[in-house]
Amino acid sequence: MTKRSYPFGYCCVKGEIMINEKEGEVVKRIFEEYAGGRSLKEIADSLNEQGIAFKTAVSPWHKSRVHHLLTDGRYIGEKNYPPLIEWELFERSARLRENKYGETEPVSEEIKFLQKRVVCDACGSRYVRKLGKKGDRYWVCGAHCSGSVLTESCLLSAIETIIEKAVKKRELLYGKMPKTGYHVTAEIVRMTNQWNALNGKCGFAAGKTMLLALASKKFSACREDKSIYTDAVDDALIDKMQGGMTDEQLFHQVIRKVIVAKEGGLSLEFANGAIVSLREE
Repeated sequence: MTKRSYPFGYCCVKGEIMINEKEGEVVKRIFEEYAGGRSLKEIADSLNEQGIAFKTAVSPWHKSRVHHLLTDGRYIGEKNYPPLIEWELFERSARLRENKYGETEPVSEEIKFLQKRVVCDACGSRYVRKLGKKGDRYWVCGAHCSGSVLTESCLLSAIETIIEKAVKKRELLYGKMPKTGYHVTAEIVRMTNQWNALNGKCGFAAGKTMLLALASKKFSACREDKSIYTDAVDDALIDKMQGGMTDEQLFHQVIRKVIVAKEGGLSLEFANGAIVSLREE
């Protein structure tokens, strides 16, 4: 059996990782079918019946192979891979997997919000909410890097502590601010060179995906001056402490990002750009 060098759906052209259009359509189909209710075995059997090989004719699909594909964060752009799947579809599939292992309680709006906001300081990937063997919840880096693992109770407690700290020490809201303006990153340069080297010699679907990924990176590199929102953040925090706002409302109004450091430290980036750490004195 031949071992794949890259995940199913990708290939390497002149040293650059690119989307294999034919396999990419199969990947999308797998996610959509699983989200639509088909089981891992049903999907694997269907792929084998249609002669869609994983690598060669002697590399059939099976439940474990489909499961591994559904949990691979590279399909949503992690580890610098061009994204193949929308984040919402990836998360929907993750929730369905958890449901099949006994998950029944509804997910609160606060948790749904945090699923899009908790990020790894080491690699920039989103943190993913997992279900433990004993039914406990924990969060891990979606790229499986060396980022810290947090229990859900610790995560929520740390966020609450930082918010209380910001209320008591208003000067923290005027403290650490990220740089504003447009800042070209090495990744933007790499992706731009990759696109220019193709000189239009790629399929429509692959070209569209690459351009959208590049545009997303450039947009992320544009840092708006958010200090004008400081008063609004301050007012929202006070309103919350006085009992006039729910956690869901507060999270949406004041939290832009929850940053988890490698050594377990946690910081909040507020809507005005201020960054307050759990360990901030």
